[in-house]
Amino acid sequence: LTENQKITELYTFMLAGFDSTGYTLSSTLILLAKHPEVQRKLQRELLTMEPVERSKSKYLKCVINESMRLLPVAATASYRKASRDFTFPDEGGGEIVIPKNAVVLMPFYV
Repeated sequence: LTENQKITELYTFMLAGFDSTGYTLSSTLILLAKHPEVQRKLQRELLTMEPVERSKSKYLKCVINESMRLLPVAATASYRKASRDFTFPDEGGGEIVIPKNAVVLMPFYV
């Protein structure tokens, strides 16, 4: 890896580790508020369980995983340098050219 690539990767690791628990919790609560049927189903399941067992809820795990899928913590991107010219067709019948050595932003989440 080049020095620039190392710095980019370090930035990604730092961002991913920064407040990820709080972000995941808040995004899960926001999504539950937007989907009251899921909130009710989760509440019903959790109320049938002993408090010490609630963290083992399969539905709770599914809800949190779906929240992380929809709103990932570090939904940024990776920067890469094109190793050669790339040509792609565009919707209008033309072409999009990414020249060799161009820096390309590749989003993780689209």
